Amino acid sequence: MLQALVKKGCVYPEEVPAPNVSKGSVLIQVASSCISAGTELGAMQSSGQSLIRKALAQPEKLKLAFSVARAEGIAKVIEKVQGKLETAVPTGYSIAGTVLAAGEGVTGFRPGDRVAAAGAGLANHAEYVDV
Repeated sequence: MLQALVKKGCVYPEEVPAPNVSKGSVLIQVASSCISAGTELGAMQSSGQSLIRKALAQPEKLKLAFSVARAEGIAKVIEKVQGKLETAVPTGYSIAGTVLAAGEGVTGFRPGDRVAAAGAGLANHAEYVDV
């Protein structure tokens, strides 16, 4: 399935595995997803910032990096930071679509129901979501 991912200041459509329905959730085939131009543009722009700009904007993370460097060494910090910089992240938090399956413990929703869902990290810009 296609999903919008943010990496290095850009949004990319990526082919990713479709989610399975999980306990307490519903699997939704997305018909529409809404964007928040300010929030999502801000996240996209910050993902493209240099490491120095990111450090200046988030001093608490810089303190954490120094703490990890003291405890585990600078190589571990570099490894973790590079991993974060290279990782594409899902975007979106508001969708509408059709329930394909209801997970264990879910009542009140059946396959075929038309629904709306919201939540950062859940209702992403994707073909299918598990919310």
